[in-house]
Parts: sequence; structure tokens; C-alpha cells
Amino acid sequence: MEVSIRKKENYYAFDVMKFVASILVISIHTKPLADYNKYYDFIITQIIARIAVPFYFSAAGYLFFSKLKYPLQVNKNYNLKRLKKYIYNIIYIYMLVKCLFYVYFKRMDKIWN
Repeated sequence: MEVSIRKKENYYAFDVMKFVASILVISIHTKPLADYNKYYDFIITQIIARIAVPFYFSAAGYLFFSKLKYPLQVNKNYNLKRLKKYIYNIIYIYMLVKCLFYVYFKRMDKIWN
């Protein structure tokens, strides 16, 4: 019986860019320069920082498709299993966050009213 251990690949450039993109997403939501200079705040939050979301989208796609086995026709069951697991994880996280926000905002609504 042969056990195959898959070596985990590290993408250091992705890690650096994820850090930068997370700072950019935070800047979109907080508008860090709005009190100092609206023009620079607009440049940073509405132009420069907007690369974060497409980066996350393309990075997630790249990392997902790099885990598939090729050729696709031969490994169809394995790939469908991976796709179902990926979609399940996304839906699970989404529903968890929605539930947490629902509870939080219901509580805040009681406090405010």
C-alpha cells in the first residue's frame, strides 16, 4: 500500500499581496484620509484600493484550479468532489456570517430603540 503525501506549496507572493489587499479593503471601508484631504482619499479608496476585490477573486480561482487533477475528463469524480466541497465551504461561511450579523443587528436594534 503506497501512501502519497502531497507537499504543501507556499505562495509567498500571494501572502504578501493578500496582506496588501486586506489593508486596501480596510481603507475602502474606513476612508482613512477623508478628514485630511478628500481628493487623496478618493484616489486611494475609489481607484487604487479597488484592485483588492479582483485580486481575491482571481487568486481564489487560481488556487482552486491548481488543486484539480488533469486531464479533467479522466479525474471527473475527484474534481466534482472538490468543487462540491469548495461550494459547500463558501455557502457555510456565508451563512455563518449572515447569522452572526443578524444576531448582532437584532441586538443593536433593541439597544437603540
